[in-house]
Amino acid sequence: MSIVLVTFPAAPKPNPEAQEKEAELEMAIERRIKGSLTFPYTHQLYSLCCCINTKSQYHTRT
Repeated sequence: MSIVLVTFPAAPKPNPEAQEKEAELEMAIERRIKGSLTFPYTHQLYSLCCCINTKSQYHTRT
């Protein structure tokens, strides 16, 4: 598959301020996700969710 991108001189240029805000947002999201993954008992909660998911799949098959 190929893509051809045609640009024109009057096309909008990337805004450095918007790019900086986007990078800050990405870092904030990453910090929040990493923080929730290190929350106590995360592993146990994940295991419980897997058990519930497995049991619900078992019940829907029969």
